[in-house]
Amino acid sequence: MRSILIAAMAMVFCPVLALAEEVVLKDGKVLFGEIKKQGDDIVLVDFMGRTLVLTDQIAEIKDSKILVAEYEEMLKLQGDKPNHFNLGIWCWKRGLRDESAGHFGAVVESDPDNPAARWALGHVKVRGIWVTPGVWTKLPGPDKTWVRYIPEGAKGKLNVRQGEAPPHDAREMLRKMCRGSADEKKSAAEALAGMPEDEKREGFLLSMEDNASVVRSAAAGKLVSFKGLDVAKSLVRAAVADTDAKVRSASVKSLAEGQFPEAKDLLMCGLTSKNLNVKINAIDALAFFPARDTAEALATVMGSATARIPHANIFVGRQVSYVKDFDVEVAAFAGIGDPIMGTAIEGAVLDVKILAMEVSTVRIQRRAAWSTLCSMAGKDLGQEVSVWRNWAAERFGKG
Repeated sequence: MRSILIAAMAMVFCPVLALAEEVVLKDGKVLFGEIKKQGDDIVLVDFMGRTLVLTDQIAEIKDSKILVAEYEEMLKLQGDKPNHFNLGIWCWKRGLRDESAGHFGAVVESDPDNPAARWALGHVKVRGIWVTPGVWTKLPGPDKTWVRYIPEGAKGKLNVRQGEAPPHDAREMLRKMCRGSADEKKSAAEALAGMPEDEKREGFLLSMEDNASVVRSAAAGKLVSFKGLDVAKSLVRAAVADTDAKVRSASVKSLAEGQFPEAKDLLMCGLTSKNLNVKINAIDALAFFPARDTAEALATVMGSATARIPHANIFVGRQVSYVKDFDVEVAAFAGIGDPIMGTAIEGAVLDVKILAMEVSTVRIQRRAAWSTLCSMAGKDLGQEVSVWRNWAAERFGKG
């Protein structure tokens, strides 16, 4: 147990920091992630998914060096007994996953059943012990039993194996290939090559849920050689909702190059999502599926992104209660009648229109759809929906 604590502390105090930047918006909201420029807009890839903001919404930008300096200063101020839980949350909010895992690991070392830290680390409790989903864990006792929890359906399923050493696991081998030493990478590649295809398939699907983006990206690349609706759904989910741009890119590439006839339709379903990040990622992904229906769907998005102005009503007034009558029947044997209360309300209703947020959303959707259409056509045909529909009909015909 002490070795675990030492490893966790080493991860905390000798971190390999992920790229992070802080964007402070004029409305006070703070976003964290990797900033990329997209024309006049700024694309912020944060730890909860891609966020698009406009330059006129930004008040201040802090680059990764400032955040690293703030983190190191916090560690110095807390001394030999840092508050690992608070530091874990601080790092988690800013997308610093390795540092966050190190702090939550230290919390678990001192408090093994801490539910918040276990949740942050992605652990679940199986047969009384905490395990990482998809990873073989040895049960306590002399019977040399290994279990692996697969998060599938409402309750998931449990794989059980007997043996001295942990069973070969495609997910674990892939993790070693991505993050291990040279010797570990070599032995993992050999073990992976000798595994049955169904075990590799299951392991790669599990790897799509791994905490490390490099592992998810590698798994997405491996899944290109497999078939099945479950594989297609996993890749589509990563393509539109993963927090890392490289994972989304690898997933889209596998969908485009693999044998997934349902991929295009699944991605087009993302165009109707209420989540702006999912919708924008789906729009970007459809650039790899040029066809008449995808082009027309994108043209529809570009044309239908009209400024719907939401309304909100605010009432300003007062309410007065008064006695308007007495119930004498109830009060037949009482000294006074039972009072019947009335209520009078007076005031004004204010009608409020919300403009800025909706208009920004509209601009983002229009720009994304237009950019993808230009990528398909190899040229800019302007902002008219009818022009793009005519181009799609001429380019792809009735197909």
